[in-house]
Amino acid sequence: MKKELDISRAFGRADQKFVYCVHSTLEGLKAQEEKKMKKKMGIGMIAIALLLLLAMGTAIALSMHWNHIETAMDLAVESGAYFEWGLDEKLRLIQDMKEDNVDISDDEMAVLMDEAASKEEKMKLADEILTRHYGEEEFLYYYTMAEREWGLPIAWTLEQKHWFYQMEREKGLYHDLSWIDLLPEEGDISREKAVETARKGIMDAFELKQEDMAAFETGISFFITDTCDVPRWMIEFYIPREGTWQTQYSVLLTREGDITEDGDLYVLTPENARIQKEEDALREQEASDWEKRGQKKLKDMESVYYNPNGGKNYHFISDCPMVKKELLPMKELQKTDSAFQRLTPCPACVNNQDYWSLEDKILYECGNWVIPEEGWIASDEAVKKAREALETQGFVLDGLYPAVFSHEMDGRYVYQIYFDRLEIEAQTGYVYIEPVYEVMLDAHTGEMIRAGENQSNG
Repeated sequence: MKKELDISRAFGRADQKFVYCVHSTLEGLKAQEEKKMKKKMGIGMIAIALLLLLAMGTAIALSMHWNHIETAMDLAVESGAYFEWGLDEKLRLIQDMKEDNVDISDDEMAVLMDEAASKEEKMKLADEILTRHYGEEEFLYYYTMAEREWGLPIAWTLEQKHWFYQMEREKGLYHDLSWIDLLPEEGDISREKAVETARKGIMDAFELKQEDMAAFETGISFFITDTCDVPRWMIEFYIPREGTWQTQYSVLLTREGDITEDGDLYVLTPENARIQKEEDALREQEASDWEKRGQKKLKDMESVYYNPNGGKNYHFISDCPMVKKELLPMKELQKTDSAFQRLTPCPACVNNQDYWSLEDKILYECGNWVIPEEGWIASDEAVKKAREALETQGFVLDGLYPAVFSHEMDGRYVYQIYFDRLEIEAQTGYVYIEPVYEVMLDAHTGEMIRAGENQSNG
């Protein structure tokens, strides 16, 4: 009995939906020919034509060298996260990487294939190869592999987006059907024309010049959604940001190239452009007002209660000497970003409103603290007494920050002083505070009420 041709194996790997489409087409043509026999071209010739198309599609996919990314997807389905992979899984991926012309030396492959080499030696080398190309083991995943190969997902080509997300769906790795990336067909405008139209629309709507647009990278999508099955273009103008991106403008186009709109997608329309310009102007005015208020506050505040730098003035983070050293090794983009400049006072030195002087806390309404009265000991004297009380008990206060508060308790006024350990997140400047010791003393007499480890810890 003659064996039926297996199209999926005839020309190597191919998209399974494409294979199914070819099978369906062949079956349909065969039925029509058997029923009417009116076509001059027989089923054999049509089959050959379709198989050639299949071969071309497969050849294109193979020429793109994406097989190893598909293999990584398969391994994610079959074996889970990278740390769960054994040697066989890693060798399988590395072999496909080599076939896809990823830079792996013949000497390395020889060691991996050497039966005399130990499993431990091979496993170590496999990890070295994979982490060399794709980063640390904890982040090694098919998605991060694709990012390392192709760059930011927003910048992927239409072919890469279509192939990657379709492959994810077929393997059960991606279940979102609300957005499906497609490829343009004959009759659709070119991607170059789509970008040109979108750029002109942005420039007209926001009164921008070519040099303004030069600051942006361009992301292109051709897609359908669960609410619109007619393919459209989405052109995004964005700025890369430390492994991610910030989209500034989005333009939606029909497949014919006309700027359009969609209630589910915030994109460029004349009305949206007007609203966005108003919002941008408002944000700029608010930022300016905030900056002016901050400058006034800096001018009004004459001293810092406790400043490890020994400085005498509050300042913005962009002026902080600690930022320029090792405590906050922030990059230039972050140091000059307006969001950081408007942090008042600088968290690297004053760290938090907790560490402002009690007088400044009250002046700038940072809590319902009792205003010191005549007859109170000075707040710096209270801190000195609190420090002595703790050190007398053998507690080490090096590197801890005192935060001073005032309360009324049982009919008398007291200072409550915490000595805090601070951890500052290097990239954002966010301060994590851990109160280590707590002291409470009478605000008039300095009598010690309690001094020891913070009772709320543990």
